[in-house]
Amino acid sequence: NLFIAANLSGSYIDQTDIKNLLAGMEIPAYPEYGIIRFDTLIYNGSPLDFNSNVNILTDKGDIAAFINLNLENELIHYDMNLKTNKVDIGPVAGVNSSLNISAHIKGMGTSPETFDGSIRLFANGSTINGNSLDTLRLTADADNKFINYDFRLVSNKTIADLAGDIDFKPDEPAYR
Repeated sequence: NLFIAANLSGSYIDQTDIKNLLAGMEIPAYPEYGIIRFDTLIYNGSPLDFNSNVNILTDKGDIAAFINLNLENELIHYDMNLKTNKVDIGPVAGVNSSLNISAHIKGMGTSPETFDGSIRLFANGSTINGNSLDTLRLTADADNKFINYDFRLVSNKTIADLAGDIDFKPDEPAYR
């Protein structure tokens, strides 16, 4: 049984080192993020059942996450918290942004048919391609192939509310 207890807090990645140290491998570098600093980087567990704590600081925003992941069962089990502060995904996705996300996902399964758990996602005060998101909220709870969801978006001149249920028990999914 392999158990890993690693604390790499205080380490960093200089974007120019990626190509120099990993020559021959086609690993993308994003120099726009500057030096990627791992204020916190902790991993405890086996390769298939672990928890991790990460706090990443870049020139294009910060990302913090607490992750518990168990890949030992047929259905993946997870409990994850994610927070971002002014993250620009432009260098990676080509979309200028300032994302302020708070998310919690807990459950098991990776498809709508197998997912049992809950999702809480908020991105209030974010911008995407110059469009401000005053409010972005998605909540969903799933149990035994039945998903209840609530979505709200307030952005510039747009307001959208969507709530309902999706039942994956019948042969054809039912939406309400």
